[in-house]
Amino acid sequence: MTTLKNAGVIGKLLNDFPPQRSNLIPMLQAIQGRLGYLSKDAIENVSEYTRVSEAEIYGMASFYTQFRFSPAGKHMFTICRGTACHVLGSQKLVDEIENTLNIKPGGTTPDLQFSLETVACFGSCALAPLAVVDGKVYGRMTSQKIRQLVESLRDDKPEKTPKEKKKKAVTPKKAAGKKAVPKKPTRKTAAKTKTTKKKTAPKKSKATKKSAGRRTR
Repeated sequence: MTTLKNAGVIGKLLNDFPPQRSNLIPMLQAIQGRLGYLSKDAIENVSEYTRVSEAEIYGMASFYTQFRFSPAGKHMFTICRGTACHVLGSQKLVDEIENTLNIKPGGTTPDLQFSLETVACFGSCALAPLAVVDGKVYGRMTSQKIRQLVESLRDDKPEKTPKEKKKKAVTPKKAAGKKAVPKKPTRKTAAKTKTTKKKTAPKKSKATKKSAGRRTR
């Protein structure tokens, strides 16, 4: 079996397959699954490993829409263009992404944040128009929803204001639910209260003492 030495990650992936023409697609799928796209070095390594010309490998890979020859964005938007999705407005979803991100299907934003692609059909016509974003299915999409989704995934979101960063205040319901627990008096506080009671106790006048004595007689 032919092996690739010093080819790094690509070499390790290719060495898992026999160097046969029939294994070209699985090889390319494995490489793209690891790197995210088919680089020029990857095509050269596959050609060297299988003894198939680079032109033939490029021709075969470009025939399938699943293969990419440029790095994919961090977030992948895939729009279904099946009959049901097309009738219910999938083109509006594509137009919205194109206008928002300034990319066409098959393209990637310069900052490698977003990529856009279309597929013939996902087979989920009941959810039309359908979009798949980062592997998650979003059914019955609209232009507004797709725009909001793009904005929510941006890395360059504006920083929160100081007010937004503050913690949320305790709501009245939560505050009402907490019972106030009285603090236990310490020895010092107890001694102080005793002294204050003695000081603040009203003194009986001499007149009241004499009147009290007359009554007892």
